[in-house]
Amino acid sequence: GCRVLSFGIESINPNSLKNIDKEWNRPERYQNAINALRKHGIEVSTEMVIGLDGDDPSIFQRTFNFILENKIPVPRVHIITPVPGTPLYENLKREGRILPTHFSDYTGGKVVFRPIHFQPEDLEKGYWKLYQKLFSWPAILRRVIPNRASLGPYMRAVVWITNFKYRRHIHHRISPGIL
Repeated sequence: GCRVLSFGIESINPNSLKNIDKEWNRPERYQNAINALRKHGIEVSTEMVIGLDGDDPSIFQRTFNFILENKIPVPRVHIITPVPGTPLYENLKREGRILPTHFSDYTGGKVVFRPIHFQPEDLEKGYWKLYQKLFSWPAILRRVIPNRASLGPYMRAVVWITNFKYRRHIHHRISPGIL
């Protein structure tokens, strides 16, 4: 009965994956894995992060292209967020890269650390611009209409409604969550 799976593929950037000890994630295999699931009638939703130490400004367009090329109907992207108490937070704190901010800023849509290849405000602007492009009407249509999985009418409606809800969230600068 499984119809949709959400995958934390993290990044399409091998250098970024290496920096977070997830080099076992193989971006060159993502498309084959997505297609294999769809052949079995299962649609794919993705969870990705940007702003990792291996990322540079090209990550926005490359992520957009990946999502559209693979027709991911419900993509979620977050700015890497070093939550206090995690090893990532401790490493960035030790490096002096944690920005003074309120805990309410730890949403996945705000930059709370000093990235290596971005100014914090450029990472945040690029993030919201990426989301606006992903959830523009043309991009939604390109991602959702050619659905290759065998979703029934109920699940197709859930995908469409989720896109509409995320589009509204993005307009209000709320990082889309699970629903």
